Amino acid sequence: MRTILITTGAGVVLIGIGITILWLTSRSDTPQAMAVIERYAEYYELAQEERVLLSVPGHQDTESRRALHELLIEILTSDMTDNERLVRVDEALEEIALLRRDIDEATKIREDIVVVIDTFEREQQHLALTELRIGAGELVEAMRERQAIANDITATLYAINGHVHEIVVEIKQADGALTPEHIYDINQTTDMAESRFDRLQRSYRAFSENDGRLQRGMTAFVEDALRQ
Repeated sequence: MRTILITTGAGVVLIGIGITILWLTSRSDTPQAMAVIERYAEYYELAQEERVLLSVPGHQDTESRRALHELLIEILTSDMTDNERLVRVDEALEEIALLRRDIDEATKIREDIVVVIDTFEREQQHLALTELRIGAGELVEAMRERQAIANDITATLYAINGHVHEIVVEIKQADGALTPEHIYDINQTTDMAESRFDRLQRSYRAFSENDGRLQRGMTAFVEDALRQ
């Protein structure tokens, strides 16, 4: 179970699934606010798992994508025998399989996230205090936007992995030979590959900015709840 430490103007609040927030309970008679906060903790746990699986920069798990990139460069540019290149191709195919598994898992987690967001929104609508209801509504909006960004990242990662897979499979079918035809095909798709990479980097930046917005929004919500 993950917990979240939220620093507010009044101190630090610990949030976690199933954790009773004694400070908030003692200062507020709004059980709906407690429900929203605990639902956010559930959302946060799933969102962090999804973030890692999508290879968002800042996680150790991004090593797999970096390793694949380095393998591809080595396969296409290094002076090696066909047998040596075949070994690298097999290593690349293993990395691609691992990354595909992570993307598929992230897609499954996103389905669970949608359920949590829908529940969060229903609980948000039951908040009696207008200020809390508006704050929670802004969190719902940010969560929905994050889902759209995650969908875009997933689609781009699938496309990039598919392109790399095509390249290495062709070389494997040629028994490790890097033919002029391979080079021509790769050069023909370079612009598209660069465009996908640029789009992925933009999506990653938007993803991180959205996470910051959610963190600030949740901090503000807790502060508002503590003041009630």
